[in-house]
Amino acid sequence: MSLKSTENINGYSCGGTENNSLGVRPTNNKNFTAIPFKFTHVGSGYQMTWFALSDLDNSVIYFSKDDPNLFGEQKKKYKLGRIAKMRGGTHHLLLLTKKGRVFTMGQSKFGQLGLGVLKYAKTPTELLFFQENGLAVKKIDCGYDQSFFLCDNNELYYCGRIGFGQLNGNDPSDSFIPKLCSTNVKKMWAGCESYHFFFVKENNQVFAMGHNSSGQLGVGDKNPGKTPKLVPNLKGDEIVDMSMGYSFSCLIKRNKEENNIVYQTGINSQVFKIMPTLEKENIVQIQSGCYHTLARSMKNELWAWGIGSQGEIPHGNTTQSPVKILFNKLNTENDIKIHCGCYTNFVYIKSESSMAKEFAMAFDNEEMVDLEINTVKVNKFFVEYRLGLKENAFKKKLEAHNKEDLKTFFLYVYSGVGARLSIVKEICQELGIQPLTEKIEDDLLRLYKDEESKDFYVLVSMNGDDDQEDDEIGEEDFEEISVHKFILAVRSGLFREMFSNVKEETQRVKDYSNKTIESLEILIKFLYTNTIELTADDDPQLIVEELSDAIEYYQLEGSLLDINLNNIKQQFNLKF
Repeated sequence: MSLKSTENINGYSCGGTENNSLGVRPTNNKNFTAIPFKFTHVGSGYQMTWFALSDLDNSVIYFSKDDPNLFGEQKKKYKLGRIAKMRGGTHHLLLLTKKGRVFTMGQSKFGQLGLGVLKYAKTPTELLFFQENGLAVKKIDCGYDQSFFLCDNNELYYCGRIGFGQLNGNDPSDSFIPKLCSTNVKKMWAGCESYHFFFVKENNQVFAMGHNSSGQLGVGDKNPGKTPKLVPNLKGDEIVDMSMGYSFSCLIKRNKEENNIVYQTGINSQVFKIMPTLEKENIVQIQSGCYHTLARSMKNELWAWGIGSQGEIPHGNTTQSPVKILFNKLNTENDIKIHCGCYTNFVYIKSESSMAKEFAMAFDNEEMVDLEINTVKVNKFFVEYRLGLKENAFKKKLEAHNKEDLKTFFLYVYSGVGARLSIVKEICQELGIQPLTEKIEDDLLRLYKDEESKDFYVLVSMNGDDDQEDDEIGEEDFEEISVHKFILAVRSGLFREMFSNVKEETQRVKDYSNKTIESLEILIKFLYTNTIELTADDDPQLIVEELSDAIEYYQLEGSLLDINLNNIKQQFNLKF
């Protein structure tokens, strides 16, 4: 991943002159200013912004107007686990980890933290409601004083100020713990400065709920939506993305020609109307603050419109018609992301992981390929898994592309990073699949759990050592660990060498490291996830002792195993 700026910078921000929550000293906030650390996620409201750092722990830090240090100097790092999503309301923040844990922070006057009591959480506080009720959260979002949670069973929950007809005081419908809003929901959106939100049911019907004084619900009137209201002109359409500010709503809708069209309602309209300026720009992401909107095209061009009283409209103050932003801070051939707080904009590139680099290198390794398309060689199993398609569903279509485009596409399939992403997205669209925007780690975790797709066995010797011959050890002296041959070959030089020396029809190799089955299972899971997780039954001292030589033995140079083991030593105060 290449940046035109320094290697320690992957994001910029503008706006927020009054609230000092950008993580940078606001000098001229109409221009994008570099954020002086690398991060993977950002969530911002009015007076608070938090970032997930690009370190091993995905540590969380936050900046706030209430910080006693000027300009929101860095606060304590919080290790909450790998981060999946971050969202900010006006005065509160919401976070979801990869393991489905939910954390809240900030004001809770109306119950928006979901903690069941009126309080101000000064540090990230775990919301246990969903775990206690057997629910798994897959998406989060924040409104002005509300929080929203979409669960794996497609139930939508909310908490906070939901008395949409009354702006002052508590309302009987306000909820201080998460409350069921609707079922059979597949998508939902809210906005950090909005009192309204939208959700899409499984039948593709779009519903709106909340304040509607400017027609921001898009239902043809200005009556408040105290119960969900069907948005009539969106029925059956594919909604790519939505965003909302205080008195307006924007959405991206995919038409029959597979083009993305931007619509807006509110302010001067009570129904969603096309924004002509963006009709041919193929917008793929849209974000809104209180009074402004930022959009990103497939070509990674940026557009902004609305009111920019605090610098949130770069190069201008107010414009109701989208204006292209001249932004050349980051290499826009990479897949950039945008995010808006109430009066702020963030533009960034997600940092490349060490695992992504390893899989990118594997793309050039001819020892691990078994499928050729237009002279480009790939691993059939891994490509099929990443695309979710069998060979006969993509090979002929891809043969029509030139070699350079295919190399660009497959490098992204392998690693989740690369340049010329417009080519990647065009080919995904041609294959009828969603753009491959997930981090490679996300797919590998699912792959690790997919026992049916595992095609190889590592036989772990329980009694032998490196000096014993095969015929000296009986089959009863081995235990099996099922794996994916390709994944182990990418991550480990030893396994790659072992696989190259076995016959093609062979489905097992013997490991003579004389480590326990428990240690080997932890190591192999590490090769998929880049993290070591111990259970209550594991002996931390034994695990660290057994895996301390694994980097050299299994040829894991460049992996994060040593950092993981050091973290365990510190966590359990182990002495060696």
